[in-house]
Amino acid sequence: MTKFTMDDGWVENFNGAYENFGYAVVFSPNGAFIASVGTYDATVRVWDAATGVCRHALAAHPNPVEEVIFSPDSKFVISSCGTRTMISEAETGECHGVFDAERGLVALSPNSALIAFSERRSERICLWDATTSSQRYLPAPPTRSSWAVSIRFSPDSQKIASVDRLGKVYVWTLKDPMIPIVARGFCRYSLACFSPDGRHLALKIENYHPRPDSLVLWNFQTDERRSVDLPRNGITSLVYSPDSKYIAAFNGDIMAVVNAQTVQLQYTLHACQSFKAAAFSSDSRLLAIACSDMTLMVDDIETGWTHKLRVGAHLSRHQKTLQILSFDQTGRYLTTDVGVIDLDLSPRVSGHITDEPYHDPVYMGPGLLSDGGWIVRGSEKIVRLPDNIGRAAKTWAVSGPTFAVSYAPTKVWVFDL
Repeated sequence: MTKFTMDDGWVENFNGAYENFGYAVVFSPNGAFIASVGTYDATVRVWDAATGVCRHALAAHPNPVEEVIFSPDSKFVISSCGTRTMISEAETGECHGVFDAERGLVALSPNSALIAFSERRSERICLWDATTSSQRYLPAPPTRSSWAVSIRFSPDSQKIASVDRLGKVYVWTLKDPMIPIVARGFCRYSLACFSPDGRHLALKIENYHPRPDSLVLWNFQTDERRSVDLPRNGITSLVYSPDSKYIAAFNGDIMAVVNAQTVQLQYTLHACQSFKAAAFSSDSRLLAIACSDMTLMVDDIETGWTHKLRVGAHLSRHQKTLQILSFDQTGRYLTTDVGVIDLDLSPRVSGHITDEPYHDPVYMGPGLLSDGGWIVRGSEKIVRLPDNIGRAAKTWAVSGPTFAVSYAPTKVWVFDL
């Protein structure tokens, strides 16, 4: 049943942030709001997802908006035009501030109470308190520093780690942030990731070709550091397992899995195309990896068994790879931006199977076929789109029973299944 047509922007294919010029529609985590940005538009519009009524037009950006996200509690809309970041309240549209913070340098605390961003002009990190709508700066580091290129909150929202342009790492304890902890030495760091237990930082040392990058586990309370060389330089992402036992580091067509307890390389995975996203199951046994060739690999870390899935049939013609991966608590179901996949990995076998064939995934929820003509649930075709929409469908988003399809530069069709 059609709910409404929004004459604004494009739908992005995942319920998160869209990082490109001017094309985005994003559901809030609670499904109550939709934030949209039109083509090269400097205005963010917030819609009521139930009625299609435009609640607010947030027009404080001097340039086209490049990124739109909601806070985890759905209370705030955070948008960036590349040089400025705006924080607005989703319910009232009240603007709480426009800050000199670049896109990608904004971090949300897990408890949704704080938003941290790096001001390039002052080269300091600013904290915005969502409960009081006030802001404060973290004290400047005691050593020469530059603006931050990466900011991360600890899982308990009590610490902040940053990596600056000079490759230095700092950790602030928010209860007493006067003197940050500094990772001293002559290494140049470029990535930082808190362990889920909050005891360590995984750091990547930037090395020059042909020497591979190194992964360092830093206990910032005792300054103990242990390192292991990675298979290649240019590592772009680090992902911790929930039990803090494993770290996945990937770049290009190589994925390295490191045992964080022994700080040794567990094994490496190779793909025909580059790895784009990764996620661990809640028991830390399974690792799901999305590749740029529209395939999905699910690896059993303990046995080395690999299950390969071909997801291209459910990717839209304008979507090249999966962006969102998340296991449920049982490890059987994998939520992706093309639907929920039933993995059903039993029985598993031991040892890597190099000639394991690719399988077609079994979907548990709705999705859009790559030809744009049908919405499917599992393998069943349930809704045929009107010809003018199906032929021009670009990409889609889903939140609960609400499904949205973009089919023109300024047209979005939103309806209930």
